[in-house]
Amino acid sequence: QVATLLRAEGIDFVAVDLRPASIRDAWEAGDKVFYGDITHADILSALGTARARALVLCFDDEAAALRTLRHCGHSMHGLPVLVRTRDDSNLEQLFTAGASAVVPETLETSVMLATQVMSAIGIEDARIDARIRELRAAHYAALREH
Repeated sequence: QVATLLRAEGIDFVAVDLRPASIRDAWEAGDKVFYGDITHADILSALGTARARALVLCFDDEAAALRTLRHCGHSMHGLPVLVRTRDDSNLEQLFTAGASAVVPETLETSVMLATQVMSAIGIEDARIDARIRELRAAHYAALREH
């Protein structure tokens, strides 16, 4: 989904995956997706991260995200690093390791469900948007404090 939105905005990106089928599908869609394990600093460097405006980590394995964050901290000072995670159980570790932002799937799934419920019962979009902004702001602020 990140790639879809970046593409729609005309923003160039490079992605790395370990699944050959995903890489093939991405190339067929015109995206630059390469095979590699970015938990290794040399792979990060080879991708041109020195020119990157941001790094997005979408690992299913938080230990891999932490290894990558540690590499980033040593070689890419100031680069925003956004991490998708299943839940908020390791939030502090991820921030300490260098994440600029952490997006827990459980929260965002709940937010999307709440949005759909409010829409289904007739609440206007502007009011839904305001409530969701308030909810996210409160939840993410509370997460950052821990």
